[in-house]
Amino acid sequence: MNNPKPQFDDESDMSYRKYVLYVKNGDPRCARVVEYVNASSLDGVVALVDAMTVKPRPAWLTAVPTLLSTADNHVAQGELGVLEALKKTRAQTVSHSDLGGASSMTSSAFCDDLFSMAE
Repeated sequence: MNNPKPQFDDESDMSYRKYVLYVKNGDPRCARVVEYVNASSLDGVVALVDAMTVKPRPAWLTAVPTLLSTADNHVAQGELGVLEALKKTRAQTVSHSDLGGASSMTSSAFCDDLFSMAE
């Protein structure tokens, strides 16, 4: 499977985003989540960050993909957990209601441990 390299946001872009999505280049699960963000027009509310460049790494950033809600600091991890949170966000965005927070969700079967992926 050919996974295109995601375009990462710089730190100035993150100040107004409601969510930060941590991904790893070349990871197919991350690529599918990034594709969903782009296809769903959520790129205006989701900042994209290369998880492998985050130093020091926060204790909660243990896997990719990981979605952090900047409003309430809730974390969703794994492809299914992140996609579920993004779908809720998209539904709320489409209905023009307050985005609120993503619930804390983890799907360990669909995320990659960052420590085992260190380059």
